[in-house]
Parts: sequence; C-alpha cells; structure tokens
Amino acid sequence: MTERQEAPAASASPGVEADALPVVQVGLWVLALLGLVVIVVLALWQYFDAVSQRELVAQDLSQVPPALPELRARDRRLLNHYEVVDAPRGLFRIPVARAMELLAADPALIAPLELASPSPAPLAPSPTPAPPAAARVILPAAAR
Repeated sequence: MTERQEAPAASASPGVEADALPVVQVGLWVLALLGLVVIVVLALWQYFDAVSQRELVAQDLSQVPPALPELRARDRRLLNHYEVVDAPRGLFRIPVARAMELLAADPALIAPLELASPSPAPLAPSPTPAPPAAARVILPAAAR
C-alpha cells in the first residue's frame, strides 16, 4: 500500500451534509427569484411602452386622409347654405346661424309638429264629485 493512507471520514463530524434538503429555504429562494423576474418584466414593459408612445408622438400625424377635405367641404355646405330638402312636405335646410337667430326670436319653433298645430278646443271641465255621505261613526261600548 502507499505510505499515505487516508483515514475514513467520520459520519457524525460537522463537515458532512445532511441527507434532507432544506425545502423551506429553497422555496423562499424560488419565490424571491420569481418576484425579481416579474419586477424586471414589468419594468421592461413600462419602458418599451413609453418608448413606443414617444415614437407615435414623434411621427408626423398631420397627414390628412384623402377624403377629409371633401367631407369638410360637404359639412360646410350643409351647415352654411340654404337647400330644398322636400318641397311638397315643406322641408328646407337653412344655415345654422340663421336657425339660431330664428329660435332666439321664437322658441316655439322647436316644438314638435303635433304640438305646433292648432290645439283642439279645450275640454269642458268635469263635474265635481258629490261630497261623500255622512260617515256613521261607531264608538266602542266603553265610550257610549
């Protein structure tokens, strides 16, 4: 054999690891690391959201869609010009400014057509009901 022989390790010495894993300690480490990952993901999400918002604001949003000028011209025409909508029924379009002037002068113009027509003769007042017959009061026997 060799000159140097090693002595077998003692099973009860303090340098030997225990057979069971510290489950609570490992679980706490896993939870701590999971929390750290969640915090990092949320921070990155906020950062990239802020960057993308800055990019959207930095873009030239003043580009006008091709149909917008036509729509605005049509709206101006409808709001500022006279037009016959349905002559037999008496429907006409007038400018908004003129409509506001007319309504300020006569607020009854906004009443519905049913109410704007002359109302029928008022109904005759209904006859007043006769007063009830005298009520007979029955007193308890002790009060008689």
